[in-house]
Amino acid sequence: MHEHNFVLLTAQQLSGKCIPSKVQFQIALQITENYIAGRKELKLPLNNLEADLAEAKNEIGN
Repeated sequence: MHEHNFVLLTAQQLSGKCIPSKVQFQIALQITENYIAGRKELKLPLNNLEADLAEAKNEIGN
């Protein structure tokens, strides 16, 4: 995952800037999915969030 991936950044925030656990990555995936759904509902731009989500899911294996 690239260092500016939204899911990675969210997982790092959940871990207190330590190395995130798999559970924290899964929570970050759910947060990102909810965030994307909310932005779509409001018709706001996604700014590559879907690409970040796909990249994270591929790497995490979810």
